[in-house]
Amino acid sequence: MVDLNTMTPVVASSWGGVDYYDFVMVDGDDQEVDGVVCGMVDGPDDTVFLLYLNGTTDRAGFAVQFNPVTGAQVTTNVVSFPGNGQDTPCRGYYHEHDSNGYLWVTNVAGTPSDVTEGFWYSNVTDLASGDVEAGYLDSVDSDLYMAGVERIAAHEDVLYLGSQSMLSPCDGYACAFKASFDSTTGEPTLLETSPGEYDVLKATLIDADYTMSFGDVSCVETPPTLGMTIAPFHDGRNLLFIGTCLEISIFDIATGNKLDYNGPGPGTPGFPGVYFGQGLTEFSLSPDGNTLWVVPAVKSLVHFCFLKGNGNYQSYNRHMFLPIDLSQDDPNMSGLPGIKAEFNVANVDETEGSDCTIGTYPTPEVDPGLDLDFAYLKKYIVEWAPDLAGSTPTSVPVGPSIAAANDTIWMRGSGISGVSGLANQGHLASFELDAQKVVLWPSGDDPYYMVWVGGTDTRWGFDMTPENDNAINSEAIMYVSMP
Repeated sequence: MVDLNTMTPVVASSWGGVDYYDFVMVDGDDQEVDGVVCGMVDGPDDTVFLLYLNGTTDRAGFAVQFNPVTGAQVTTNVVSFPGNGQDTPCRGYYHEHDSNGYLWVTNVAGTPSDVTEGFWYSNVTDLASGDVEAGYLDSVDSDLYMAGVERIAAHEDVLYLGSQSMLSPCDGYACAFKASFDSTTGEPTLLETSPGEYDVLKATLIDADYTMSFGDVSCVETPPTLGMTIAPFHDGRNLLFIGTCLEISIFDIATGNKLDYNGPGPGTPGFPGVYFGQGLTEFSLSPDGNTLWVVPAVKSLVHFCFLKGNGNYQSYNRHMFLPIDLSQDDPNMSGLPGIKAEFNVANVDETEGSDCTIGTYPTPEVDPGLDLDFAYLKKYIVEWAPDLAGSTPTSVPVGPSIAAANDTIWMRGSGISGVSGLANQGHLASFELDAQKVVLWPSGDDPYYMVWVGGTDTRWGFDMTPENDNAINSEAIMYVSMP
């Protein structure tokens, strides 16, 4: 855990004058639980459910409830997920309705990967009183579970299951299947509009092109799963967001209608994400509920274009956080969320138009969003040292996900053991919202100013292991408000 008041890792324990930062979960015998954390779920009252892999012949994993405020487990009781060592119950969703709390978990690894068959459901209201055995659904119960549930969301008495199932009328598109759920067990039942026709919110194909004013933009990095979340809009509507490669389809939950961004393309275009990146699948709602932040999986096909000190142009990756403003309508489109105004005015590369086109698409006059690939560093370096264009610091986060805090955004990458998935950013990358720039953290004997003179190997991310030089990977990230 990181204390954002002091910007330091929270000490979990000390022994022999050495501080340790790992919070260890224990079982009823006060022994460390046997498993590996692969995900986290936002739970009730500022608690979180830690999702563990524990592949045995009869159990795929389990969940432990943890309180970050106190730094302690809520209970040693666990939610068990039946299955085997091939299952990965690593992505879940907690929801409260009619005084009950439900935990739903799907078979998707923490690192972005193809979803696999299987879905777990449980009522965890009385977890403090004893262990809970989750129910399990697979292809025997519905073809939806054979295709796999990629994302989960809920509003009041309706559960939304994100999938690209071939069931009608989804037909392989990115869809949110609507389901009721049993008040006692949490078991879902898919809703139908007519026999064999399921009640869905249907977005686009996950790899669909998007038509901009300058032409069609193709998806070249198909995301492994769709993205989905629910957030309230300022006018009282609750909106469901489905993220695909290049756009975000936004639905009014009350009517089921998709919001029309009235672009040049056919049909009902969603929120355009072309200038931010590809794979608009990871969301994080700001603590005040006014901004929905989106981090694309990979860079945009529209590059930055910098004028170097020698008079030539240099292209550079454009990879941007997308801040969707929920506090007001888009100034140019009544009733629709737009880009947060303060992140829609900068001209990062100070160039625009077809005269500076490098590749297929022109760079825009305004560069919307928050740069996560440190373009301003690149711009600074190629201005005074154009020959260093090929040795400037860069970041290619692997499977990034984010947590939005009050004044900062924190980003993790999906890495293998000993690798963070954030390259030389270190364990976590952090971004200051007021400055709209990455925070450069010093690392050991490497002065952070090396990145300003073309150093490619200097680590400037936040260090989660100040007691040693180890690199660590992370499986999930979440913000919890402290009292």
